Order: sequence, then structure tokens, then C-alpha cells
Amino acid sequence: MYYNVSTWADQLDEYDWLYLSSTAAPPGRGNCTNSATTTCFSTPVTQAEFIDREASAVVRHMLGNDPRPHYAHQTHVMSGSAEPDVPVGTGVNNRGDGILYSVIGEALKRYRSFFKVPFEQPGMIALTQEMHRQAAWSRTTEAQVNGYIQDGKVTLASTVSGDAPITGTTVGDVYGGQRSGWLAVTSATKTIDVEEPRNTVAPDISGANTVGSTLTATAGTFTGTPAPAITSRQWQRRTIAGGAADGPWTSIPGATSATHLVTVTDVGRQLRFVTTAANRRSTWGMGFSAPVEVPDPNAAKPVPVGGSAGAAMPPVGTVAPVRGTPSVTAPPADTSSAVGSAPSVKRSAPAPAAFTCKVKRGAWVSVSCVVRNSSGRLRSARIRALRGTHVLGTASGRVRTGSRVPTLRIKPAVLRQGRRVTIRITVRPAGGRTRNMSRALKL
Repeated sequence: MYYNVSTWADQLDEYDWLYLSSTAAPPGRGNCTNSATTTCFSTPVTQAEFIDREASAVVRHMLGNDPRPHYAHQTHVMSGSAEPDVPVGTGVNNRGDGILYSVIGEALKRYRSFFKVPFEQPGMIALTQEMHRQAAWSRTTEAQVNGYIQDGKVTLASTVSGDAPITGTTVGDVYGGQRSGWLAVTSATKTIDVEEPRNTVAPDISGANTVGSTLTATAGTFTGTPAPAITSRQWQRRTIAGGAADGPWTSIPGATSATHLVTVTDVGRQLRFVTTAANRRSTWGMGFSAPVEVPDPNAAKPVPVGGSAGAAMPPVGTVAPVRGTPSVTAPPADTSSAVGSAPSVKRSAPAPAAFTCKVKRGAWVSVSCVVRNSSGRLRSARIRALRGTHVLGTASGRVRTGSRVPTLRIKPAVLRQGRRVTIRITVRPAGGRTRNMSRALKL
């Protein structure tokens, strides 16, 4: 819409001068020449064609989320006394059918035929900020800001600071039934929850964690509007290394029902059950059960004194020698609470569970402990760390002694090269008193 026109006749005349081919009829009305970047119109424009072309451009900009404003002039709100497509003398002044109203009215009618949500009309300051954000984001590369979805969460990994556009998470404001907005990111990794459906009660696994047994899982509970439905179920497993579950979770092929038969492939690994829920808004959420470990009965063996097969177990509360490692005896204690022994059981039950530990140095420093009762059943736990680093994790095991279940736990510790640290081993019978053994070593 040109600043130097106020009537439809002048508007269309100026339009044709710029866009009508110079060879088109009537002669002298057009001044456009075809080129590699310009295609001229071959016939003069009508009022209806002009409204269609300009209204289409406005809607296209709106749907493209283009923040640049359209502009018009005061003369464009006037009504002409004689419009090109209206007989001379029938035009009515000030009836609201000026050039601006005709174009914007048609654009709004088309927008509202496509969408029910209102369109935004930010002020000039807000438009300026939006243009700055969009321009900066258009210059951002994938190597600088990268995003992915894992375990039901959105993760952004960034090497620069700036604003990133996010949709479908808890970031921003609700528009059209979905939340979106700009998120300030820095040179770090940030994890964001999806908006909904949201898992409020995690799936739960029940059943024996032994080979040949069947584990059964619940789907958990999800909330959202509209109410979500469970769309997928999946069993996953991961490996355990260094006494900690540090391997990646991988989906078990075909394991998509609420039950899972434990096989030898699961031995020495952890299992979990994952559910996904979605609603008609095409948003989704995930729920994860607590991991269940399938123990390996052959993973740990009692440590014989001197390393010879068939030798007796070392005394309760001692650390068996390992090549290059001297034997260490736990701090003394009275006989009523001997270190490394479970409290006495007031019944004719098997002897209290004893434990023994060993320390192994090398590129890795590890402390391994075994609990064994008089019937010969054992469980083990190990804590392991690379020299100069923090520990990778912890582990625990159980062994039944009469009607009580002593639990062996190794608490986390910070293992730093050149320092003397203390590893504390705890034997905790269910409902009984705790027994500890401390092992000091210099890395």
C-alpha cells in the first residue's frame, strides 16, 4: 500500500506501474521488465485480485511466525468516492471500506477459517526482542545447540549462551492448548520435563528375580488433559560393571507385555519396565519402574586364606590377603558386638552370617565382600573406582540366616589418588543391630 495514494484508482494504477509488463495493454500503464528475479503481470490488476494477493501475503507471514510488522498510511483508511470496480458516483465516504480495511478484513477472515486460537499482536518493543531472538537462533548451528529426547525428558546440550525455542515442555506459556517459549541456555546440558501426560505413579515390578520366574509389571498412572492412554510397554535391561549399574538401557526385543520371563540372558543385569502414554494432543510422557537386578549366583566365591582351594574361611571381620595386599584385621570390639558378625539369633537357627572382604589394587581399586551362612549360601557386594576418580557406584546383597536376612552394603566413598581413605562395610540384619568393619587404605 503506497504512501502517495488514497483511492482505489490511484492504488491500482501505482501497482500496475510497478508490476505490469511494459508491453502489456493499455500501453504506458506498466513499467515492469521480466528478468531472472522478476516476473511481470500481463494484465492490469483488479481490486479483487489486489485484495487476494495482499491478504494471502499477510496470512502467509502470520502462519510463518514472522514478527515483522505490516505498515499502512492514514490515507489507506479512507473510502474513495469512485472505486474501480464500483460505478462512478456510488461510492460512500467513511464507510470503512478503505484499502487497509479491505485487505486486513480478508486476511482475518481467512485466518479464522483455519484456526480458533487468537492471533498475537505484540507491541513494537516485544516485536524487536522477538526479531533479535529469531535472528540469533537462525545463526546457531547444530554443533552449538543440540537437543534429543531420552527417558521421557528433553535434553539440550549447548556450547554457547543464548535463547532456544522450545515447544511441548514445561517452558513458556500455553497457547493453542500447548506450552511453548524461549529458553535461555548456557554452555552446559539442561534437562526439561515434557508438559504432559505426566507420570504420577511409576510402574512397579513384582515377582521373583530368578531364572525361570515371571516378573509382572503395572503400567503406572498418568495425568493430562485430555486423559492419556497407555500407547506402549517395553522391558529393558542394562549391564552391571564395577559393582554399579552403569551400562546403557536397551530394549529387549519382543518384550512388550506386562510380564517378562527371566532368562539366563538377564543374569547379572538389571531390568526395568517402561510405559508411554499419549493423548489426542499428540503429546506424550513416560514412566519408569525401579530397576530389578537378577543376581548371578556364581559371581562371587569365598576367599580362602593364602589363596589355596578348599582352605577354610578367614576369621569373621578380617580381610583376606590378595597378591600385593597385606592382611588387615578390623578394629577390636567386645564379643557381644564383634565386628563383622550378625547379632545372635534367639532360636536354633544356623550360625550368624559372617563376611570377608578383599582389596585389590591396580589401575582400578576395588573392595569386594562376601557374606556366607552355615548352609553355604552367599551374596557378595563390590565397590570399584579408577585411581584418582570418584567411585562408580555401590552394590548390596542378601543371605538368609534363620528367619533374618542380613544385608551387606558398601557405602559410597571418594577414592582420590595419594590419600588414605576408609571403606566402611556394613552388615545390617533385618530388625537387628548393625555391625561394621572399616578398611583403611592408601591409594
